[in-house]
Amino acid sequence: MQEENHKQIAGFLKNGDYQSALDFLAKIEEKARNDSDYWYYSGHIARKMGDLKRAEIFCKKALELSPISRNANFEMGIIYQTAGEYKQAILFLKKLVDNSSQDVHFTDMVDTLNSLALTYKKAGDGTTALKYYNLALETLAQDVYEHIKG
Repeated sequence: MQEENHKQIAGFLKNGDYQSALDFLAKIEEKARNDSDYWYYSGHIARKMGDLKRAEIFCKKALELSPISRNANFEMGIIYQTAGEYKQAILFLKKLVDNSSQDVHFTDMVDTLNSLALTYKKAGDGTTALKYYNLALETLAQDVYEHIKG
C-alpha cells in the first residue's frame, strides 16, 4: 500500500470511523489485495466492529502474504485474547517480544508487553503477567532515561 493510503486509513481509525475506513479499503481493493497491510487493516477494522471471525480470516491472509508482519501478528494476538483463546494469543504476542529488533519503536514494544501481560492475567497466570508488566515499565523507563540523557 502507498504511504498516502496508510495515512488515510490511520485518520479514519484515529477518529473511530470504521465505516469510512472500510469504504476506503473497498476503493483500493483491486490494487491492494496482494498487500499484507490491506488485510491487516481489514482484520483490525473487523475486530473493532466486533466480527472476530472475519478479523481472524483477514489477519490470516495478511500473515500468508507476510508472516513477519508485526501489525498482523499483534492483531492476531488481540483477536485471540478478545475471543478468550489465551494460549493462541500468547503464542502470537510472545513471538513479537522474542523476535523484536532494535528498530521496533518503544511504544510498540510497550503495547505488546502490556497486551501479553494482560493475556497472562486473563489466563489466570498472575506471576507471568507481573513479569511482562514489569518489562513494559522497564522499557518505558529506559526510553524516558534515553530521552532525558539525549
